[in-house]
Amino acid sequence: MPVLMYHRIADDGPEGLARWRVTPADFERQLAWLADSGFTTSGLDDWHTASQRDPTAVARRVVLTFDDAYRDFVTTAFPLLQLHGFGATMFVPTGFMGGAAEWDQEFGPPAALMSWQELDSLVAAGVEIGAHTVTHPRLDEIADEAMIAAEVTGSREVLEARYRQPIPTFAYPYGRHDERVAGIVADAGFHLAVTIEPASAGPFALGRLGIYGTESFDAFVAKVIAAA
Repeated sequence: MPVLMYHRIADDGPEGLARWRVTPADFERQLAWLADSGFTTSGLDDWHTASQRDPTAVARRVVLTFDDAYRDFVTTAFPLLQLHGFGATMFVPTGFMGGAAEWDQEFGPPAALMSWQELDSLVAAGVEIGAHTVTHPRLDEIADEAMIAAEVTGSREVLEARYRQPIPTFAYPYGRHDERVAGIVADAGFHLAVTIEPASAGPFALGRLGIYGTESFDAFVAKVIAAA
């Protein structure tokens, strides 16, 4: 089943980050095509659980994942998802909520992230949330395994304490991981972890189809059809 990866849904931003920014008009066109083509959405953990029981149970489903908790998800993406009756999975870097995407500052003014109160409303509305570390580092570049574990488990602990629900899914910042990092994520008790690459290598290196602002609508359709 297609697991799609988005970041920002916005018209404007630094040129160096254009790849990671889908315009609202393009996003709405993609959602309309998915709906017209008979796709429904599933949360990532729900999909994983259902597919383990019966792979045919997830036919014509798609998972829409969003990294980094950008505020334009609240203002722009989520109303469009609701319009089409679609759900989503949001990966949250807990140390930056209510602030900005400081990891992108080399490209220009970093984009605003949603507040905790805005995330509260999304969770209440049914958005699935997953862990995305505390400070959004390149985990494979950290030598100290205790520091990796703190980033991996710290974000989950904050989310579980706030929402009093299990957080079974994890996304590697920048998709960066190696066997050592994946092992720490697995040992932490997550059910699965996603990368930014299309190819999958097991539940702790689950591939996603990147949906990029620099690609055409036809490229989007081709990706989804090939994976469906």
